[in-house]
Amino acid sequence: MRSKIRGAAAFNSAARYMVPRVFELLEERAPHLSLELTQLEPQRSIAELARHQFDLVIPEGYEGRPVQLPVTLARRELWEDPIVLVAPAAMVPPQPLDSLAWAESAPWCMEPVGE
Repeated sequence: MRSKIRGAAAFNSAARYMVPRVFELLEERAPHLSLELTQLEPQRSIAELARHQFDLVIPEGYEGRPVQLPVTLARRELWEDPIVLVAPAAMVPPQPLDSLAWAESAPWCMEPVGE
């Protein structure tokens, strides 16, 4: 009989690239588990976890903007996921980059809202 994890929630890049590998490892090591994945934004997934809608959550956090957790939840860091900025070479100052002030007036493109 398979035990069921009610669900795991993860942010976009983890849901697409990292969680599938975790699921593969769990299938190898704990084949009795049945796994489901939901892609949600961090604060919403944490709220759902606190309401017992999920068994675990993989949220993203940034330096200086940590994910806020209710006291009933515990956090364990799994990995660091570097963020890559791509710009025309002529626009980027020489290394090391101490700030992004050089990019303040440039137009930016990121994932669409809800992705």
